[in-house]
Amino acid sequence: MVAPKYKAIELDNRVEIIDAVKEIGKLRPDQKKLMLLINLFNQVHNSNIFTIHKYMGCGDCQRNLKNFWNYIILEWKKK
Repeated sequence: MVAPKYKAIELDNRVEIIDAVKEIGKLRPDQKKLMLLINLFNQVHNSNIFTIHKYMGCGDCQRNLKNFWNYIILEWKKK
């Protein structure tokens, strides 16, 4: 079984993901960009971990999603 972080590192839409990560933490983030991150996060984990409603009401969820994608972006920069 492949770890979720390795699945995420292999994604091709890097520019779109990096742009969407910038929305995390904004007062009024773009819902479409957040949904992209949440859907990709759920996809690489093969589970429905986050929904937009759960994400918007949970500070830990926001932090976990941001940390995951920031780690992936750092890995992309290493290559």
